[in-house]
Amino acid sequence: MRRFPSWTFSRFTAGFFSLFLLCGAVVNLRPQATPAEMPVITLASTSIGLKPLFDALVPVYAEIGLRAVYVELPAGRLNKDATDGLIDAVIAVSEGFQKTLSANYLAIGLGKDPLGASNLCMYVRKGDEGKYQADPLSWKGLTVGVIVSVGPTMTDAYLKNVAGITVMTAPTYPSLAKMLDGGRFDFFLSTQGAVEPDIAELQLKDRIVRLDKVLMSLRYYHALNKRFQAKAAELSVAMLRHRTEIDRAVNDLINK
Repeated sequence: MRRFPSWTFSRFTAGFFSLFLLCGAVVNLRPQATPAEMPVITLASTSIGLKPLFDALVPVYAEIGLRAVYVELPAGRLNKDATDGLIDAVIAVSEGFQKTLSANYLAIGLGKDPLGASNLCMYVRKGDEGKYQADPLSWKGLTVGVIVSVGPTMTDAYLKNVAGITVMTAPTYPSLAKMLDGGRFDFFLSTQGAVEPDIAELQLKDRIVRLDKVLMSLRYYHALNKRFQAKAAELSVAMLRHRTEIDRAVNDLINK
């Protein structure tokens, strides 16, 4: 029987192992999908002010293979399109609205919690800080501006219990700011941080101010269209992995 030197087996083994590593490297070097190649998911809200929260969700969606694109829609359009199931995902500051979407959407937040909380605040024309108080008992006879309702909102519930006021709606946050500046109503109510970017863009920062007193706490909800139900469990886990970034985004929103 012919014998092979021991080094022959060593070289064979080493060569085979090197080939195995090379094959593994080739497999691992397969190009990963770039963001541009990922399927697109549209995430909608009524305010560009929520953009920091959207930015925090971009890597969450990317982690499950979806490229999130942000769309700002007027409240009435968002309400109709979401109710009809035409929008992929929604960020809303309304538990009631979230519940009305339950036929077509899944509520996905941080575990059993929403994405975070914000505040309902009062905005007045500069110089009127002492004229109007963040006290509903003093609002009798006044006209209050609000954004058009996206379904039943906590703001609606809050104002429902305030007697003697006239409520005037605006279709968008820029309209809300311009209507206050133009004297269409005495003051308006808004989620803290939602309207500030529009006030800045309209160059009204020296004409509209937010009163310090918080009227009530509001929560940010996220709803995913059931067309993406297969991704729901992955998205829930990814949300929790990115909780720090989401919490930071919410904190940024309420400290604008």
